[in-house]
Amino acid sequence: MGRSPGRGREKENMRLGSSILGGKPMRIPGIIDVYQVGNEWIARSWPKVQNQPNSALQLLWRKKFKDAHATIKKFQGLYKAAYTAIQCPVGKMWIDIAMTSIMKTGTWWTPRLYAWHEDYVLYFAPDGFPGSTCRYLLLPRPLGGSFPFNVFNYLPRHGTTWADTMKWNDEGIICPKGKRPKKRWGLSFTGNPVERWIGDEYPYPPFGTSTLFIKDAPNGITVVSLHLQPVIEGDQEGWALVYPPVYVEPTLWTGW
Repeated sequence: MGRSPGRGREKENMRLGSSILGGKPMRIPGIIDVYQVGNEWIARSWPKVQNQPNSALQLLWRKKFKDAHATIKKFQGLYKAAYTAIQCPVGKMWIDIAMTSIMKTGTWWTPRLYAWHEDYVLYFAPDGFPGSTCRYLLLPRPLGGSFPFNVFNYLPRHGTTWADTMKWNDEGIICPKGKRPKKRWGLSFTGNPVERWIGDEYPYPPFGTSTLFIKDAPNGITVVSLHLQPVIEGDQEGWALVYPPVYVEPTLWTGW
């Protein structure tokens, strides 16, 4: 057989055994041509035609996947460091957790969340803060720029480690009779939440909606945001790790 032009299409090569040698020309379904390279015979096949058209739902999730992948590439600073440090279930990496979370609640991931170099400080005042008997105050501490986010969106938890605050739940097998069965993991809180008050109740600088008073946290707290959502059309039920756990230890307050 002669070698026909590729017509600009990408080659897909396949090794053939010696049975093709000699004899009459052979018609092989899906093959453009067969040619010899050294002691091997190579077959070129046409690109595979898609078996079925994409549904609207398939196109939606394909877009969600591409958008999530592009968002993860923009993770910066302490947010990225916190995400890469999470403990993952068997067979998963941090990027898998991020992809799942973003595809479920994609509109939440903006530069205000993942591109700010934001830190936290948990002040401890043995005698309480001015105008308040509370002894612990959680304050965002941006490493540049103004306060980017309201800490009330986060859920402080008692504990210093992943196991103190979060846990993976075995939710069975996805498609157990399919060709590629895999385990489904659910994420939830564990341990105790922190009792807190919004800073608006105390009109003293730097208090306000960007601060939280903590009742008791001698060992520090872990800041985290885990969103648990119901079924929404086009979305999936379950969890989304919006802000990965960040441990904050107490710092003695010496005045403003």
